[in-house]
Amino acid sequence: MADTDLILALFIYRNGVTEDAFNFFKMVKNSRIKGCVTDLCLDKISYFSNKWEPQKTDEIISKIREDFEIIDIKWDYIQRVDKFSNYDTEFASEIVCASEESGVDFIITHQYRNNRDLNPYILSVNELAKYLLEDNFSASLIKSFRNINKIALLIGVSEYENYQPLAASPKDIEAMEKMLKNPRLGGFNRVEKLLDTDAEGITTKIKDFLTSAQKDDLVFLYFSGHGDIDNDHNLHLIARNSHKENKTKTIENAIAASAINEMMTNCKCRQQVLILDACYSGAIQGCLSSKGAIAEQVEQKSNDIQDSLRKLQAEGRCILTSSNMNEESFEDQNTGLSIFTHCLLEVINSGEADLNDDGLITMGEIYQSIVPKIAAKMQQLNENMTPQIIAMDQGLEISLSQTNYLPEIYHSLEKLLKEGNWKDADQETLAIFKKINRKNNKNFPNEDIDIIDQLWLKHSKNRFGFTIQRRIWRNLKPCKTNIEKWQEFGKCLGWYHNKDWLEYDDFDFTLDAPEGHFPSLRESSPQTGWLQGWKKRVKGFLFPEETSS
Repeated sequence: MADTDLILALFIYRNGVTEDAFNFFKMVKNSRIKGCVTDLCLDKISYFSNKWEPQKTDEIISKIREDFEIIDIKWDYIQRVDKFSNYDTEFASEIVCASEESGVDFIITHQYRNNRDLNPYILSVNELAKYLLEDNFSASLIKSFRNINKIALLIGVSEYENYQPLAASPKDIEAMEKMLKNPRLGGFNRVEKLLDTDAEGITTKIKDFLTSAQKDDLVFLYFSGHGDIDNDHNLHLIARNSHKENKTKTIENAIAASAINEMMTNCKCRQQVLILDACYSGAIQGCLSSKGAIAEQVEQKSNDIQDSLRKLQAEGRCILTSSNMNEESFEDQNTGLSIFTHCLLEVINSGEADLNDDGLITMGEIYQSIVPKIAAKMQQLNENMTPQIIAMDQGLEISLSQTNYLPEIYHSLEKLLKEGNWKDADQETLAIFKKINRKNNKNFPNEDIDIIDQLWLKHSKNRFGFTIQRRIWRNLKPCKTNIEKWQEFGKCLGWYHNKDWLEYDDFDFTLDAPEGHFPSLRESSPQTGWLQGWKKRVKGFLFPEETSS
């Protein structure tokens, strides 16, 4: 994006413009860099052109439209401009516009030399950060993350011809896919899966996947399955048909880590993430030409805006493994997932891994968050499993997810829940249902119910929420009639007492209320047919097996 005064000087008068400015714009024009100016800039150029060189105005405006894309300054940008008291309105509007428009990477602006000469310089996205307000920064950062094309290939092997089966692998793939596809978390544009395939099929798929990636994509390759090392301590990912020779310790029909490294090196994509949930997976470090232990760097947390912006510009590769080169990896008997993948998804889904609260979760933050969790689990099992992370270039700063981005319609509910205002939060929940029902022809999407559920669970410390209500319903003992079952359900939730349904004012609006007491989706005024309405609204989420009351 070009600053107005610099464009004005270039097109209208030669004196006062340094040779650097002309050379820069000549370079831009002859390259694939897309130049842009704001409509505010164009209006200013038109005004001064008419004032100074009116005979050239049409030619100048036509030339600008030919060489530059015109970006409209939206009204909400203008509303934010007055907050930049240190800068003129025009430059402030360009800063705000550049921060919001995903296609803008830098501003070419100027400073006056000797109060006369225009000396151009470039403000990169990093440098723009110092002009952005803290309260607007995270929103801009998250918006930019969403505009990145993100593609993933998830490979899982649970059935083997010559190794023990792994029950967790398909569940790992399913859980990882859910996080990546969630628009409030990974927001990946494309997620491909490959399950229980032979070595040739896996290798071909990885090669095709990496070859298809474009330069500005973020590529994520994930493997859940057996890993094994040969006699030279080289890591191999075990496919369905892999075989290890006991005497020579050679591994046949497997995917060598060195081959994966070579394919990733040949990939033109600038942001690459590889996560291996497999025994001995840390041994991949042995095949890397560029490697580094980065535990010291990971511990250096920062809230600096420019550090956060590097997450969007980070170029490099990050490899995260479930264990070191001498350790096995383990399954979690409680969740059905592997321990490593369960912990990884837990810190992302909960937002725990957003260590600097900027709305994005980097690979470095994930590593720092899962290490103590896994250490605690291993201590309980009296086993060793130590995740390893290897970063090349700026690999640590690559963002894998946002922090469960919350649409604006839920902001009031979140505020009320944070305050512990359970009654008003219950009413706000009902209001959200009504709003979304009107937009979706009375069909309430399960994904919105899930958002509401997660908010209630989080702020009530897992006492209130649809998930709690569903668990209680499913654990009810068999009843003779459906009416009796609903009465038992109401007793458990604290809605039914002394053979009658409570009035809303008699509900317990404290955290000491019975589990599942909220959300009730009940009007504050007396209401008939409330229970039927409640069930109808949440039926698809809570009672998918039920067809009638």
